[in-house]
This record gives sequence, C-alpha cells and structure tokens, in this order.
Amino acid sequence: MGTERRAAVIFANQNYFDNAYDLKNTYNDAHDIEATLKRMGFDIISSKVDLTHQNFNDEMEKVSRELKGKGYQVVFFYYSGHGSEYDGENYLIPTDVRVNYIKDIPRECFPLSKVFEAFTNADIKTSILALDACRSLPRYIKGRLPEGLVIPKDNPSGTFTFYAAKSRESAWENPDGRNSYFTQELLKYLPQPDLTLTQIHYKTRQGVKTITKDQQEPMFLSDLENEFVLLKSNASADVFKTAQEIKILAQKGIESYQKKQFSNALPYLEEAARLGDPDAQNMLGEMFYYGHSITLNYTQATNWYRKSAEQGHPEAQYNLGYVYSYGKGVNQDDAESAKWYEEAAKQGNPIAQNIVGTLYENGKGVKQDYNKAVDWYRRSALQKNADSQNKLGLMYYNGKGVTKNIAQAAEWFRFAADQDNVNAQYNLGYIYSFGNYKSPIESAKWYKKAAEQGHIAAQKNLGEMYENGQGVEKDYDQAFKWYKIVAEQGDDHIENKLGDMYKYGQGIKQDYEQAVGWYGKSAEKGNILAEENLGEMYYYGRGVKQSYTQAINWYQKAANRGSAEAAFILGNIYDNGKGVSQDYNKAAKWYQMSAEKGKSLAQSNLGELYYFGRGVKQNYSQAAEWYRKAAENGNARGQINLGYMYSHGKGVEQDYTNAAKWYKEAADQKNDIGQSNIGYLYENGYGVKRDEKIAIDYYQKAAQQGNEEAQKALTRLKKTW
Repeated sequence: MGTERRAAVIFANQNYFDNAYDLKNTYNDAHDIEATLKRMGFDIISSKVDLTHQNFNDEMEKVSRELKGKGYQVVFFYYSGHGSEYDGENYLIPTDVRVNYIKDIPRECFPLSKVFEAFTNADIKTSILALDACRSLPRYIKGRLPEGLVIPKDNPSGTFTFYAAKSRESAWENPDGRNSYFTQELLKYLPQPDLTLTQIHYKTRQGVKTITKDQQEPMFLSDLENEFVLLKSNASADVFKTAQEIKILAQKGIESYQKKQFSNALPYLEEAARLGDPDAQNMLGEMFYYGHSITLNYTQATNWYRKSAEQGHPEAQYNLGYVYSYGKGVNQDDAESAKWYEEAAKQGNPIAQNIVGTLYENGKGVKQDYNKAVDWYRRSALQKNADSQNKLGLMYYNGKGVTKNIAQAAEWFRFAADQDNVNAQYNLGYIYSFGNYKSPIESAKWYKKAAEQGHIAAQKNLGEMYENGQGVEKDYDQAFKWYKIVAEQGDDHIENKLGDMYKYGQGIKQDYEQAVGWYGKSAEKGNILAEENLGEMYYYGRGVKQSYTQAINWYQKAANRGSAEAAFILGNIYDNGKGVSQDYNKAAKWYQMSAEKGKSLAQSNLGELYYFGRGVKQNYSQAAEWYRKAAENGNARGQINLGYMYSHGKGVEQDYTNAAKWYKEAADQKNDIGQSNIGYLYENGYGVKRDEKIAIDYYQKAAQQGNEEAQKALTRLKKTW
C-alpha cells in the first residue's frame, strides 16, 4: 500500500420507491467493495444505501467537510445503482426519482459533477471513481429512451474513472450471482499487488467481456499525471492474503456451513474472520450462537457479530441488534438493540427495517415517533415484506404518522394478504365487515383465508358469519366447526357459544352434558354469560344433577361480576321461593343490584316490593320511582303499574292524563292489562276524551287475550269479542 492517507465513499441504490426501478445486487456490490477497500487501508468516510435526491446532496456536502483539512490525498468513490445521461452530462438516479419525461432528469437526478466538485473542494489530489451505474431507466418513460452513462471527453484533473459499460450502453445485473459482472471482476483485481489503475481496468474489462460474450465492455477515463498503484507488493503478508485470498477462505467456510458441514466450515471461517472478513466473522458468530461443531457461547457469538457489524455487515448488525434485544451474551439493552437494528435497516435489510418501524411505533429503545415508524415500515414494505405491509396498513387505518386513509390501509393489507400474511387477511376481512367498504362476501372470504392459517379472531368471526348467514349461506355445521376450533384453544367467549350450540342442537346433536362441559370451561375463566348458563343448567337439572345450591352459586358469581340478568334471576328465585325458602329481603337485595344496572324487569319487581312492603319498608314513592324507571325502559308491567299509581294517586299526585299515557304505552305493546285499563279510561273519559268506540276496541283486544276485566266490560256494553 502507498503511504498516502486514503478515504472511500460508497453508495448503493437498490430499492426504489417505484418498484419498476428495483435492482438485485447493489447492496452486495457496495458491501464487498467496502470490505475490500477497508483491508487495503482506506478509511470509510461514508457508506450509504438507497439515497434519495436530498440524501445525495446532504451526504456529499458532509463528505466534503469530512475530507477537507484531514490530510486525505486519495479518495475512492464507488456507486452501484441506476445512472443515466442527459445532454452530455451524467446523473445518478435517486430512489425517490419521479421521471415521466427525459427532460425531467436534470431536476430529479443527482449530477455526477457534484461528486467531482465535492472532492475538488476538499483538496483531494487523486480521485478514483468506479461507476457500476449504467443501468437504464424503465422503458415506459416518455421521450427518447435514456441509455446508460456517457464517457465524457475529459475528466477533472487528478481523476480516474471506471465505467461499467461503453457510452450509452447498459451494464448487466448478473441474475444468478452475488455481484454485478462489472463489480465481480473489479473485486478480483483491486487488491492485486503492483497493478496500476489502468491495468486493473483492462483485466476487469476482459473478464466482463468474456462473461457477457462481448455484449458489455467496461471503459475508463483518466486525467492522472502518472500511473497509480493501489496495492504494492511490499505490503505485509496478511494484507496481501486478506486482499487476495481471504474471500476464497470465507467462501469455502460459508459453502460448508450452508451444507451443514460445520466441522469443515470452522477452520476456514476462523482464519477468514481473524483476517477481518465480515462475512466470515458474522458466520463464525452464528457457529458460536448455535453451537455448531463448537461449544455454544453467546459471548463469543456477540464478539464476532460486533466485529462484522462494525465493518458494516448488515446481517451482523441485525444479529447484534437481536442479541441486545434478548440479552444473549450481553446485558439486555433496548437502546443498543435499536441502534444496531437501525444500522442494518439503513443498509436495506427489510426485516431490520420492519423491526425498527415497530420500535419507533412503540417507543422501545428509541423515542416514540410515528412518522419514523411509517418511514421504516414503508421502506420494508416496498421490498415486499408482508409484515411491514400489514403494519403500514394499520398505520393508515389508525391515522398514526399519516393521515387516516382506509383506502390506503386496504391497499397495503391486500399486498400483504396476497403474500398469505395471516394478520393482513384478517384485517381485510375486518375492513370489509362494516362502513363504506362493507361487503360480507369479501369479509367472509378473507376471514376464511386467515382462519385456515389458524388466526383465532378470524376463526371466531367466520363462525359467527356461518351462524348468522352473513356473506355465506347460514350453516350451523360450519359455525360449529369453527367455534369448536376456537373453543379448543381456550377462548371463553366461544366456549360459552359452543355450550349454546350443544344446548339447542345447532350444528350438532343436542347434548346437555356437552353443553354443561363447555359452559363449565368458560365459567371457570370468569365468563359471566357462561356462569349464568351454568346456573340455569343446575337449576333445571339439564345435563347435570339438579342442584339449587349450585345454581345459586353460579348465579351469584355472575351477579357479583356485574351481571344484571343473574342478579334479576336471583331476585326472582327468592321472591317466588323457587327451589329455596321464599326470602323477600334477599329478593330485594338482588332486584336492587339488577335494577341499578338498568334491568327493567328488576326495576318493576323492586317497585312491587316497595308497594307491598316486602323485604323493604312499604314506600309508595319509591315504588312509583322504580315503576317509572322500568316504564321508561319500555317495560310493559312497569308502565301499567305506573299508570295505576297515577290513576289512584299512590306515591304521586293523582293524574289521569299520565295514567292514560302509561296505560297506552303498555297497550301499544299488546299488554292485555294496559289495553283493558286504557279502555276503561276511554269509556269513562278519565284523562282522555270519552270515546266508547275506542274503549270497545281496546276491551276487545284485551278480551281476545283472555283478560277477564275486559270481557266483563264488553258483556256490560253488550259487545262480543
């Protein structure tokens, strides 16, 4: 190596906002170039992936500042990604490019001249550029098809530029390999000792031409006063070996590892890792982490992950984030975990991007920031990470970090659902279940897909759709099938539902014992409805030996958990002495509990206890008040009782108008007492205008229901019913 101080700047664009631009190898290209240059003594000043237009500007300004006044004499700039020319000037294509016409290129793209300008401003003596950037823009752009980069007539002074292809020709991606053809060949010759830049070019060119059968021909342009040698033969043996042979060692180890020949892999990985190869260091970390042909040692695993991660290896950065997250070989540290996950994410690792999005959404290890969460989810989602697509959909659905947009949410859910993401399938089913997007058929379709993958909530909802015939034909057999799957996973709500199906013989032969069994499972988990149902089964001896004690026990559990229905039933049991000694005090207690929760029957019955002074001190005002609550809740019995109180002035001032109002409310519910009583008021003109015809009509309705008072009235009026 020379004695001059050297710096490197490495950029790679692979995942573009518009997927039509996406490339395959650029991350690998940049990673391997960085590792090679680092071994050759270059300081990595900047290594970035997926740069937007603003990122390009900001990073080159930062690079110029970092280089200036630091004694750097040589800088190596490498770029892998899309590039194009316009009007004789070369441009690097940012990930957020929006080019519809050729003339948009200068506005949307980053001029290569700014790279030269940054190095000139930093007083760099020798600038070396390697541009694997001759990949054309998509062919749907309107106007003349932009080809690749153009080889200009001259280079800025002190500059040597490698071009991956001839002027206005495209470079090949190498679909089956790790690197593009150009970078693959360049990596072979950069570390060879005593080669000039020109010699490196010619060897690289020959390799590419051979591989592509002369369809791609790299070019170069130099404005150096003298030939420049990157690596001299007087370098140390390790440097020479690292630069030239380490990849072979590492590759042998990696290939053996992938074949699960761990004992064969170990010596190669150890040697390559010792010499600083980040791939080998990361894989050696995995050997220690999983104990493959070596004693499991999380601390050693973490050490090797760290060495690799600090060289910018994205998988190692991800692994280091993982061990800090779970405290494997290090103290658990959310902040340190987030730091390394984010480093991996910046290099385009979609899983790391998804994790970082989650960390920002939940504020774990970083300050909560929904905007950043959305940004990371989007980056990962654009790489077709289904989990991120689903999470991005949720951000749009909930309006977190973005404006709430159900249409956008549904679109991202569908992207993920089409990749069989079970949560996204459920979310689509949910979106289609209500509102402007309601489509029971679509909802059932997506719930079924999610249910078949084991999503419990989807299985539950699908069961309900079959039970109610929503989006599918009503089918109790199918409803029972899905409910049983959910119930067997311990869902107390569905355990109770399954008890109902056995109780009523829906989708399965009626079986009270099975009903009791499922009610019991649910009740033991504290499900109030199941406690009520189990109380009923014990009360009537269905599927279990009748036991009023057990019935009351389960009703009390439900009532004490807040069930108005169970409290009412207990009140009714004690009020009427059903299976227990009649006890008005206990009846009043349970009616009161139920009534205060709004149960209208309990309110009416509590009113009657106050009216007759049973279990409570007789109090007409209290009776009227509870009758009123029941009446206002639509309870017909409460309405006729309140009407009676107004008619007779008990607990309220006598008021036939109000009496008529409440009798009519009950009559409108076809209550025979209400019909008979309102008929009486019309017959006599109490609270209403006297109208015998209307009175007879009400009497007849009541009489037809067997009301004796109405029948007597009609007999008196010489009318039939």
